Amino acid sequence: MSKPKEHRLPEELMSKLSLFATYEERIECVLDFMQEMLEAREALHFREFWEGRSLCLEFFRASVEPTARIKLWERYSQLCHEAKQLKELFEEESSFITEQIEKALDAVEANFQQFFERGSQEETISALQEAHTLQAHIEQYTVLQNELNQLNVYASRLSSLRKEVMKSDMRYNQRKRLLHRLQSLGDQVFPKRKQDIRQVSELFGEDVNNFVELTLVSIKKIQDLKQAREEIKRLQHISKVLTLSTHTFTQTRLRLSECWDAIKNMLKKQKHEHQDKKEREPVIHQPTENEQLVSLRRILSERQLPEDWYELSHHDEQLSASEQLEFDKMVSDIRDREEKLVRDSGKERIEKLLKNVKEQLEIWRHEQGASDFSLAIARADLVQKEKERLQRLEEFLYE
Repeated sequence: MSKPKEHRLPEELMSKLSLFATYEERIECVLDFMQEMLEAREALHFREFWEGRSLCLEFFRASVEPTARIKLWERYSQLCHEAKQLKELFEEESSFITEQIEKALDAVEANFQQFFERGSQEETISALQEAHTLQAHIEQYTVLQNELNQLNVYASRLSSLRKEVMKSDMRYNQRKRLLHRLQSLGDQVFPKRKQDIRQVSELFGEDVNNFVELTLVSIKKIQDLKQAREEIKRLQHISKVLTLSTHTFTQTRLRLSECWDAIKNMLKKQKHEHQDKKEREPVIHQPTENEQLVSLRRILSERQLPEDWYELSHHDEQLSASEQLEFDKMVSDIRDREEKLVRDSGKERIEKLLKNVKEQLEIWRHEQGASDFSLAIARADLVQKEKERLQRLEEFLYE
């Protein structure tokens, strides 16, 4: 028998066949291969099944022992029957997949046509509103990025559909037709998207460069530098919001990082200069808060009933809130003793004490809320005590 024609079958299989001496063994080997391809249930292997079937028929035409031929032909016929059923199933699945992909393409095509006819709907991009650097071109940014948001959706959908077409089992003509539609839509989406990305990238790159140059050349005040640092944070965030080219994204992030480091060095230098200036200034001894409190306590202890207690209680503004409260409590205790004595000292003495208590309450009224919670509670108790004292003095004076 003449040598079988060349078949598009795995080299491993062809090498294995060359080792067998009889056609019966070769047919058995090819049938095993055909069964393996059917069990794989994939279109690529299904095509190899038909190549194996063609080779198997060539072997059957050769001299095969009759008994073995019957058994092998029965198995061959069974495999071909299964293959026919699988082919019908593949065609049904292929038609369904093709139909679904075509519907998805119809939807993308219709939406994209509306996009070109009406344009993208402008939506406010909050991140752009916060950056002072971009305000001069905010309308351009808004138009371009809103358009890109739509184009990015279309581009992602087309890429997903293309992958689905390539991995799906379908006829060659069906795949070719779907790929052609995808290519036509892509020719409308991707060039427009590329153009918008270039425009928004050039605009953002220019604005960032102008901001960095202005910051490094003109801004010297500490407050301005701190504000510039906050602007850098906003621009770094916006670089992720905008659809930028890879080059622009990398370069602007690098420029902003360099500007951040420069501001950090400026602030550090100004801090050192301020510290050096402060160290060169003459040191004037100021009594500590504790020293002041001790001094006031000593004065009060020396005066049982000081006539100038009101002026004394407010002559020094260097006390802390807690120390001022402690001092006010000491003065209140002295007023307790004075209240008992003035009842026998005449109307003038009572009126003077009454006036001082009113003035003290007015001062405390303005000071309420300036301390922390615990001090505020203590101060409220002291105020209530003086209010009661005021009521007693007024009742005693006019009774």
